[in-house]
Amino acid sequence: MTQAAKKPSDPAVSEVIGEILMVALVVALAAIVSAFVMGLMGSVPNPTLTAFNVESVYNNTTKTVNAVSILCMAGDGVSGKSGGSAGPGLGNELQGINIHIAPPGENSHLVSLCAAIGPDAINITPGTQLFIVKRANTYFLVLNPSQKNCGGGGENQEFTPHGYWTVTIADTLISNTVLYKGDVWL
Repeated sequence: MTQAAKKPSDPAVSEVIGEILMVALVVALAAIVSAFVMGLMGSVPNPTLTAFNVESVYNNTTKTVNAVSILCMAGDGVSGKSGGSAGPGLGNELQGINIHIAPPGENSHLVSLCAAIGPDAINITPGTQLFIVKRANTYFLVLNPSQKNCGGGGENQEFTPHGYWTVTIADTLISNTVLYKGDVWL
């Protein structure tokens, strides 16, 4: 007598493992849905679209670079505000905008808003031209290169060492994105 060949039992997934996987899937989906509902995940804010042009400004008398021009060319623009005192760490950092300037091969320096501009909001819209100057080894954002009362006093210092300096402008209020990063020869 011959016996019929038995089919080997080959379940792909056992019932216990299948139940565990289903519970894990339901928990994962519940976590994703609750994250959307609670606002932990969601839409990314619209980025600020603004175009800048950064150039060096030469002092006609000394033939040295003593300012950096920042011109808002087009786009949405950005705004920020500051405290009333001058200098980094003294409450005069821009809030809503971060501007950094980095000498060749060195760390970047935060640019402070000149106290003479005042504590009011500063709006950088298309056509707005601002300047970065160096006074007493501190970098200030001013309305024109000859603006005084920025702390550190005195005249603008020459930007040294000579080479390509990196200027970075970031919107930290609305979209937390870098709006401009480029090199300028100083």
